Order: sequence, then structure tokens, then C-alpha cells
Amino acid sequence: MTIAKIGGAAGFAALSALYGLHCSLEAERVRSPRGAKRARNEEGLSRFMASLRANSSIPPVIFFAEYIDSWSMGDVFDRCFPRRRIPNIVRLSRDELELVGYRLPDAGALQRNASRILRTKAVREPAGQEKRWFLSTLLHAVDAWDDLVPDGALVVFREILGGLLEDTEIAKASETVPQWITACSRAQA
Repeated sequence: MTIAKIGGAAGFAALSALYGLHCSLEAERVRSPRGAKRARNEEGLSRFMASLRANSSIPPVIFFAEYIDSWSMGDVFDRCFPRRRIPNIVRLSRDELELVGYRLPDAGALQRNASRILRTKAVREPAGQEKRWFLSTLLHAVDAWDDLVPDGALVVFREILGGLLEDTEIAKASETVPQWITACSRAQA
């Protein structure tokens, strides 16, 4: 999961670029579901995300967080961001990725909605911890440098890296030390 906030004019430019990719991908989906041009447009999205990661510590990127979440499903975006077509949101969804670009400021709408969802019983229960991680990080991003740079865009990217993990798999994996860790300690000796 990647959550970033890009400040000012650069945020608007990022949304514009994402909207262009969205339009190209949709046009290709209608024309040719498996076409080579669709693959190029999906590569454009991959390049955008690679550039964002490479420049994540340099303004105008004013917030950047990335973490692995092996449990959440795609509904986490649907509950937080508005589904209706509004001018301040760009949605891209493909087989193994989902992206939302969201323009700020929005008169506090996203912040109110995320805060409301955080108070729901389903999110407060232990099984809701992944949604709490996402919503808390999203709220931090919305707040980041808001007094200094109120205009900008959020970019939220979810990429499927593998199947969901069972709690028992996590517990079992935590009982052993993986090879990549032991290799590091041997290299230091």
C-alpha cells in the first residue's frame, strides 16, 4: 500500500497525468481488451509509481508512506473515497492494482469520512486492524503540511503481490528466522 501527498501545482499535474492514463486505459479496454497499447498504458502507470517512489523524499512530495498489507481487500478504497464521479477524483483499477488520485482541499470531506469509518464497530474490533492502519495513515497524509500547502493531491496505490495470508501462517513464520536475516548476520562477522 502506498499513500502519498503531492503539494500544490505538482499535485494537480499528477492528477492530470493520472487522468490521462485513466482515459487511455479505458479507451483501450473498450477497443481491445488484451491489446499491446493497453500494456503500454499500464506501463505508464508503473512508471508513474516508480517515479513517485524514487522522488518520495523530495518536495513537492510532502507525505509518503508505503507498507505491506497482506490481509485487506479492495473494499478499503470503496468505503473511504466517494464512488460517484466528481471532478476531484481519478480511479484506476486493473487486475492486480488499484489507484486513487484525490484532489485537496475538499472542505474536509475525506477527513470526515475516514474519521467516521474509524469509529465504526467493524474497524474498532481486532479483525479491523488493517483498515485502521490504512485510515490512520490516510488521515496523516491529508493533514501533512496542510497549513503551509493546502492545495495538492493524494495518491493511494494498492498492488496485489500475492494471496491473502492466514493468521496461522503469520504465527508460524514468526517462529523461525529466515535465511535472509541469518545471511546478514554472517556477513557482518
